[in-house]
Amino acid sequence: GLWPPEWYEGVCLIATKSPLLTSKEHISKELLYNTALRNDTVAPNELTDLKNNISALLENADVTAIINRLNFAQCTYLLSVYKLETLRVTHTSDPTAVYGIFDYLEDKFLFLDKLGLWNCIAAVTEKTFDKYMDVLDGKPKTEEKEKDIEAHAQFLLVKFNHTYKRVRLMADKFISKFVSRFPHLLWSGNFLRTMLDILQVVCTALDLDPHEDASEIQIPGTPYKLRIMDNLVSREQVVKDYSARSSTILQEAMKWAPNTVRSHLIEYVLKMDLQAQKLLQHSGLAMATESVLSFAGYKGTVSTTGTSSLDRRPSCVNSESSNFMANLSIRSRYLGEVNGMLDISDNVETVESKLCETLDKAFAKKDIMLAKQTMFRITALQITKPEVKRYLLQAICWAPVKFFNADIMQVSIMCWEWMLSARPEF
Repeated sequence: GLWPPEWYEGVCLIATKSPLLTSKEHISKELLYNTALRNDTVAPNELTDLKNNISALLENADVTAIINRLNFAQCTYLLSVYKLETLRVTHTSDPTAVYGIFDYLEDKFLFLDKLGLWNCIAAVTEKTFDKYMDVLDGKPKTEEKEKDIEAHAQFLLVKFNHTYKRVRLMADKFISKFVSRFPHLLWSGNFLRTMLDILQVVCTALDLDPHEDASEIQIPGTPYKLRIMDNLVSREQVVKDYSARSSTILQEAMKWAPNTVRSHLIEYVLKMDLQAQKLLQHSGLAMATESVLSFAGYKGTVSTTGTSSLDRRPSCVNSESSNFMANLSIRSRYLGEVNGMLDISDNVETVESKLCETLDKAFAKKDIMLAKQTMFRITALQITKPEVKRYLLQAICWAPVKFFNADIMQVSIMCWEWMLSARPEF
């Protein structure tokens, strides 16, 4: 309000291109010998006003006492970080700019500060992250925005397994905030897949020699590498914390979107490399299976039954866990059939037209079994081919119209759940 608009716009542009205010030596020492921030150049009442201003901006009672113990240079540094990073995330066009807040949290020189400056910086990063979520939430709903949301969630999952415990705790807090703001992440296939892949990575680290130098392991499907702890006890604690967090996320996801989550987990199993070590000893696969069985919920036929009646019945009668195995079996079977058809056929178009003709004949004869089988084959064929075949999609869409039947309707839904998990670009 006090500056001309072009001045403010210039400052915002500078903020987006400015380097981070991290230190290459102990932060208190650097501030002490900084001639621009001399502690004796400010009156006591002005310093008090500055501290009150910072406390009001951060709105964090846990750091108020620490702020009151800081000198002028330290308060100025704290306010500078707050102003710079909030301006950066508000006006930048780079979706990865917000990742810079973790550079402050990982600053080893801030760890050494005995006054608790790291705690204050952590409060600043939390406010910065809140500001960025407001900006992201206000953007139009586009495919690019959804990709950014998933990428941010993947980044936070990586930081949840950081070598510094304090950084892990902040990442955990950010994950909670992010999922609360964008709850559809719970049933995002990319988010769930990355979560399970990271679980496999941290579990693999348990088998590495703790006496060797700590290594970095590539996380599949992401540009990130995870640095492994240098001792076995710390690795076990990371696995324990992360598996508990992953289980909580899957439980909540199964609560709100059970069919979608089950579909993603089935696709996760199907796309896994068929290598004995990966498939037979995969911790992510174990977590997915346990979650499906533990949080399966009730079958549709018993969901309205009274609690007392359900308690008298064995879990196999009430649980919907069989849904997972049935869908897994169906998808595996028809993917195999279609791959076999394509291997022995010289012309893909011939296979496509043959399946569509078979589906039309099944509808004409009212052959429900043949219709269901053909619909699954058409779905598997569309998933297998990289290009979108509109007439294959049309065959699935129009199936309930051409043959209005409860079984056909259910198979149509199953086909679309399969396609949306395997080919989310649809």
